[in-house]
Amino acid sequence: MTRYLISVDEGAMTFPEEELPDVDKAAHAVTQEAKDAGVWGFGGGLTGHEEARMVATDGTITGGPFPESKQYLGGFAVVDVPSREEALNWAARFAVACRCAQEVREILFDPTVCYLGADRAPTIAQRILRDLIEPDVGGLHMYGSVSRWRVKEGQQQELEQLVNELMSDLPPGSRGVWVYRSDVDPQEYWVAGNWESKEAYQANSNAPGQDARYRRLRALMDADPEWHDGEIVFGRP
Repeated sequence: MTRYLISVDEGAMTFPEEELPDVDKAAHAVTQEAKDAGVWGFGGGLTGHEEARMVATDGTITGGPFPESKQYLGGFAVVDVPSREEALNWAARFAVACRCAQEVREILFDPTVCYLGADRAPTIAQRILRDLIEPDVGGLHMYGSVSRWRVKEGQQQELEQLVNELMSDLPPGSRGVWVYRSDVDPQEYWVAGNWESKEAYQANSNAPGQDARYRRLRALMDADPEWHDGEIVFGRP
């Protein structure tokens, strides 16, 4: 999934003021549709540019935006969708609702930043965190791994069968593995593994035959998986 910024310039909404309630209602309806579809990140309108403040590298604060600015951001929405085409489709809906053109730009992926929207409950990551903690144990395990896979079109069933085959027996040190298929994009899978320790995780990665098993899975994917490994430092069942 990719995040896109859908934005409108300040002053672009030039309809009569008495039509504002209708525009506001239409815009909120599209926002709710995006939430229901599971693609809404966050968004909203901004105050006028005259209220902006500039903070220099030395901490000096001055009034107003960049002096050379000719256009100012008036409002925005962030959507999390599988393609640019779908982002453009959502922008078109907002354009009709807001009665003005919308700009669409991709937000560059950064694995160190969490973009999950507070209004989406439970998100994939939240479900993964919840399931990584076993209620009967009542505590956290030492190490975890979360990866995102994108399977080739039409290969979902074959991938799921292969995963079931390869993961029928858990390796030493593993406390469980969970495979999620995205509701929004059925070609996207999230895989979470829970380990007794980092050493157990690394031992499995280096175990004989592990590379061959990975290559069988990789042959069904569009690209290399995204891997996010680390110590589990907090969670609540």
